[in-house]
Amino acid sequence: MVIFQRAATSKILESAKYFPVIAILGPRQSGKTTLAQIIFQHHRYLSLEDLDLHAEAQHGAAISSDPIKISKIN
Repeated sequence: MVIFQRAATSKILESAKYFPVIAILGPRQSGKTTLAQIIFQHHRYLSLEDLDLHAEAQHGAAISSDPIKISKIN
């Protein structure tokens, strides 16, 4: 698999210094999750496609106090 350096990488890393939440938006299958996993590879990854986790998040349950990546918010 070929991974291309994204122009947004440096902007995302810079923003992460100042903001506790970063949103990566774009069309389906454009590499948003892959980009987040590459940039924040030392963070825990959670997908809200997991229905139990999604339900917990909707009810305001604390998912983690550690830095995390969350994917697939619909």
